[in-house]
Amino acid sequence: MRLTAFIDNPDVVEKILRHQKLWCGPTASANARPPPKSDHGSNEPDFRIEYDTMPDFETVITN
Repeated sequence: MRLTAFIDNPDVVEKILRHQKLWCGPTASANARPPPKSDHGSNEPDFRIEYDTMPDFETVITN
């Protein structure tokens, strides 16, 4: 048997082994995308949320 070629580039070796389903190294993962950019610097809503402390007794279901 005679050696005709030698692959010493790790990226090429990984690509060949992945294609042959023989790669046992770490899985390749894409970088996570950054969070969406906000036009206004805070996470506060553009409107004010007001809570009613007294329930509307006409719509409350009772037993």
